[in-house]
Amino acid sequence: MVTTAGLGSRRAIDLLTARRIDPKPLLKQSGLAGLDLTNRDLMVPAEAEARFIELAARASDSPEFGICMAEGTDPRDAGLLYYLFNASATLRQAVTLLAQYIVIGNASLQLRVAFSSGADAVARLDYVGLPRRHLKHAAEYHLAVIVRILREIARRPISPALVTFAHHRSFGVREVERYFSCPVRFDAPSDRLEFSNETLDIPVAAADERLLGILKPYCDRVAAQRGDRIASLRLTVENEILKLLPRGEARIDAIANALGASSRSLARRLAEEGTTFSDVLDDLRRALALQYVAEPNLSADQIAALLGYGDAGSLSHAFRRWTGASPSQVRGDPLIRSKVLAGREA
Repeated sequence: MVTTAGLGSRRAIDLLTARRIDPKPLLKQSGLAGLDLTNRDLMVPAEAEARFIELAARASDSPEFGICMAEGTDPRDAGLLYYLFNASATLRQAVTLLAQYIVIGNASLQLRVAFSSGADAVARLDYVGLPRRHLKHAAEYHLAVIVRILREIARRPISPALVTFAHHRSFGVREVERYFSCPVRFDAPSDRLEFSNETLDIPVAAADERLLGILKPYCDRVAAQRGDRIASLRLTVENEILKLLPRGEARIDAIANALGASSRSLARRLAEEGTTFSDVLDDLRRALALQYVAEPNLSADQIAALLGYGDAGSLSHAFRRWTGASPSQVRGDPLIRSKVLAGREA
């Protein structure tokens, strides 16, 4: 089971409590009931925490819930990781260490950083053992809290050059851009932060080479203990499909290439898990279609494009096969909508 240190769970509880919303029913619904989340040594199931954040956002009717979580986070609550980053010489070194040790705070996160002498550096966040399609507020929180920590250790309001998210957002983009102080794009191939080299060369205010040398060996040991992350192939394939779907490129050969395998090998390994590439693609499209049809600002053509269909007619045909109703019927009839969203055919 992939776990997290619980920082997101505790921050979401604080935000709900401040808004006079009882977190207990949501903790139970997400699978976190009965856990002592005040115990900072307790490791929390990462999927349950992500589910709790999404439920909390819905309960508070807050489109920017993940951003609000990050804004109110005390970076010192990250514990060992914060003091490691705070001892770094520059933000570049802090980001490098974050990529190396992020598993300590959340084993479902994988940060890949690419530096370039002539262009912006890119930090791409991927998920291990979590279905990315379920994440919206949690994904925004994860990138936003990274920026929050970097601002804290730099002691200045640094900003990325660009932020992208793989999920869709119909409204509230300006609020997200206000937090990051840079352009933010949604429906992107991946979740990522781009930083200029000038920003990454900013010195860390409390840099301490001696302390860094003391903390790193300990972080190595903890990361080694936390680094055994196993995700099903189906989930890995689904997360890769999600990146290519809006571009109409979610084919088995493209996914196999992204995973360093041949199409035949990928098909065989999926068969060993009792599924096929077509089934994974179809199930993902169905799940996303149900999410998108609940977004009133998305037209049928836009939903079709996000799902990699050539036109709204193809979407309507698939939607009828999945639910027994068309997208317009689901949107126009509350009874049909409640049945479909509950997983029953209209």
